[in-house]
Amino acid sequence: MKIAIDITAITTARGNFGDKSGVYRYTLNLIKELANIIGDNELYLLDFIGTGKLLIPSELLPVLNQKNVFYKSFSRPIELEFCPFLIRKLPGIRTIYKKINNNLKWNLFFKKINKYLINKKIDIIHFSDTVYFPTKCKKTLTVHDLVPFLFPELQQLETIKIHKKRMKFIKNHCDGVICVSKNTQKDFNKKCKNVFSKVIYEGSDDNFYKINQKEFRSTLDKTSESFLKNLEWKEYYLSYGTIEPRKNYGTLLSAYTDLFFENKINKKLIIIGGKGWGNTYEKIQNFIKENSLEKQIIILNFVSDRLLNTLINGSYCLIYPSLYEGFGLPPLEAMNLGIPTITSNTSSLPEVVGDEASTFNPLNIKELEKQIILLEDSKKYNKQIDYSAKRSKLFSWEKTAKETLDFYQKIINDSN
Repeated sequence: MKIAIDITAITTARGNFGDKSGVYRYTLNLIKELANIIGDNELYLLDFIGTGKLLIPSELLPVLNQKNVFYKSFSRPIELEFCPFLIRKLPGIRTIYKKINNNLKWNLFFKKINKYLINKKIDIIHFSDTVYFPTKCKKTLTVHDLVPFLFPELQQLETIKIHKKRMKFIKNHCDGVICVSKNTQKDFNKKCKNVFSKVIYEGSDDNFYKINQKEFRSTLDKTSESFLKNLEWKEYYLSYGTIEPRKNYGTLLSAYTDLFFENKINKKLIIIGGKGWGNTYEKIQNFIKENSLEKQIIILNFVSDRLLNTLINGSYCLIYPSLYEGFGLPPLEAMNLGIPTITSNTSSLPEVVGDEASTFNPLNIKELEKQIILLEDSKKYNKQIDYSAKRSKLFSWEKTAKETLDFYQKIINDSN
């Protein structure tokens, strides 16, 4: 079996936390584990933005050295010049020329890639979220969530347009899709009733690993930020993920502030995430300033995986108030380190955290306050530590890769 995987989600990331969450981590970890179990099969990693190996993460480089793993970089499509400059700049011609040029350059680009796929006798190609096109080989995509369709008010207009185009491609061309949770599959089946889908859960990134209090202190002492140097082990709550309206930070801020000013809690709150849309990051900053909580609530933009791992380990618990998730990696990553997690009881999150986790209605501030207070009880807290570590063992990227490899084989076999 010859498998091609689009790695655009990896090569387009620029180190920003928002880029290196979600689809980036999914693609990276899936490839790493597939390479471990590929056997006599062949894996082709396709870069559609023409960067060469310049933007390949260092942890993926050993995979490229395997004898049955191949890398191919395709240069970006270039603008065509089939009309004199002065004519194509005329007001009446400009729009028509631009549209024709765009269609031609992308058709030529996809034709070049298809020629490569045919020459290499690729059996199946796994596309990313942004690049996909008809091919003669089998085609699959991973559906991470359907937020643009379910909550359009929580998405940018451009994002909605992109996902509508993607869904149209799935309906017309895909031979099967992977859904990262049962809840996502349920939502997907309502949009695409006749497309074969399979639920394959994600795993916890091995960049997140357990450290002790001494390692925690050592890492933070080396940072340049004074407020991080002053953080104490298990003396703060943590919340992380791209900062945008869907993540529902307003509920978290309201619950935390109520409890703090009522003297029911005294721990700090750390919020980490790349700046998304909707000025959410700035709104959080303004909230902190207006309530004079600069010493209690810290908001960070991009942090390295090393620092994020340190801050997860040192946190008292993770609070994840998202309104909707296709899967929800942060709760799983925290639980894998034995960190108790308080999260929303909506969408796919109950599938990840299980029945014994601390959950709440994300629209109910008082419910969140109650869960935070309950977790301050040492007996409840220690029970959640044990439960988190046990629950997280049900998920792994190795398991994800094995089920994905079986999924590829099924699609190929069903066509024979």
